Amino acid sequence: MNPLSPKVEVNNLSVSYRNSGQGSVEALSNVSLGLKKGESCALIGPSGCGKTTLLYVLAGLLKPTIGQANIDGQPIRPKRKETAIILQDYGLMPWKTVWENTALGLVIRKLPEKDIEKRVSRILAKLGLEKLRNSYPHQLSGGQRQRVAIARSLALEPDLLLMDEPFSSLDALTREELQEDLLHLWQEKELTMVLVTHSIEEAAYLGQRIFIFSKGPGRVVAELRNSGVGKEDYRSSEEYHARTDEIRQILLKHRLQSI
Repeated sequence: MNPLSPKVEVNNLSVSYRNSGQGSVEALSNVSLGLKKGESCALIGPSGCGKTTLLYVLAGLLKPTIGQANIDGQPIRPKRKETAIILQDYGLMPWKTVWENTALGLVIRKLPEKDIEKRVSRILAKLGLEKLRNSYPHQLSGGQRQRVAIARSLALEPDLLLMDEPFSSLDALTREELQEDLLHLWQEKELTMVLVTHSIEEAAYLGQRIFIFSKGPGRVVAELRNSGVGKEDYRSSEEYHARTDEIRQILLKHRLQSI
């Protein structure tokens, strides 16, 4: 892959759903965007604007109605091994321990036990979960369950990490703590990340590129560059607060236009 070519590329993409009794409902309309290898981006916009639909297209779970979505210059294929997705509800198996949930994808892929042991031990230690390896999801806090979901995804050693509002149900301090953990892992592993969020502050803190969507059918109404992501004390900087104000003003402007 040419290092200058996009890691993720979406061209003139539209997605429509069949809705019983109502014909076709358009979720996304003529969306185009691109991400380089190792970039993080945030998708933000009103509820129902198609952000999660786009995430599912990038995961290979939905096909575009019109247009194209590529990874590394190739059309997205279902079950791409280098793509991991983290959902809002964690997706943990309640009858499996922290260790078993984290190792699940590796077991499905039939990796050797020694490789599974090494990968799972490393990622649990990195996320502070090693002492909870024999615990079950119902014995964990929300933040701990989300850490397990992150651990399970990163154990697969993905190059593309997709996240659908992964921290939305957490209290403010736990959310900020996990955001920090995610940033450290992103920098260390040079992941390409796509985050769906409703939080202006989260978009500004985690997204080097911020794509702002209109009311559904969703289209990109603004793209912001956010070079401060990952800098020490960025959350308390003037640059960060200026970026949150900019996002808020754009969202408000398009909300008023749609009334």
